[in-house]
Amino acid sequence: FRSGVDHWRHIDELADFALRSPLPGLVAALLETTTLHLYEDSVLVKEPGTREPTMFHQDLPYFSVTGEAVCTTWVPLDPVTRESGAIGYVRGSHRDPTAWRPNLFVTRDPVPGADGTDVPDLHADPGDADLVWIEAEPGDVIVHHARTLHGAGPNRSGDRRRRAVSVRYCGDGVTYAARALTPKPHHAGMTDGERLRPPAFPLAWPPPSAPT
Repeated sequence: FRSGVDHWRHIDELADFALRSPLPGLVAALLETTTLHLYEDSVLVKEPGTREPTMFHQDLPYFSVTGEAVCTTWVPLDPVTRESGAIGYVRGSHRDPTAWRPNLFVTRDPVPGADGTDVPDLHADPGDADLVWIEAEPGDVIVHHARTLHGAGPNRSGDRRRRAVSVRYCGDGVTYAARALTPKPHHAGMTDGERLRPPAFPLAWPPPSAPT
């Protein structure tokens, strides 16, 4: 399982996808927000035979922002099935006020120094959790709230990669909140409580006016 973040800063095609494709407009409509700022992108690859599941977690504890209008988009580049590592979501978990402790994704071990409540191992025992697993095709867009508990299975397929691009956005009312667990050099100069602004948080919506 391989992943990386903030490719938009160095790869023009991913900057175009995150900032100038139909994706920001779709997200702005879902969030009913007048402005939308890019937080980060992430490229996620599960090679065939990847045995480790992605442990259940919520995204917000990894982000240096606070507010309601924060979401993650997930765009598959390959057909995704339960066998190849589909994502499972705990329905309604974005309304749960529990502060879940961030983990290391391929293990339930917490991020060193992180606070909160350990997320149960929902792969081993879903208990009463209302889990829904989403299979997807290239061209689909999955969007979830940054507090939604979610995880993914291993890639048990023999020959299919599971590649996806994930882009995270922030809408109206979201402010900066430094978290030492996830420092980003390009956020230097931002202070707690400050409204998001470029260049640390590029404006993704509304798009720039077309030239006349």
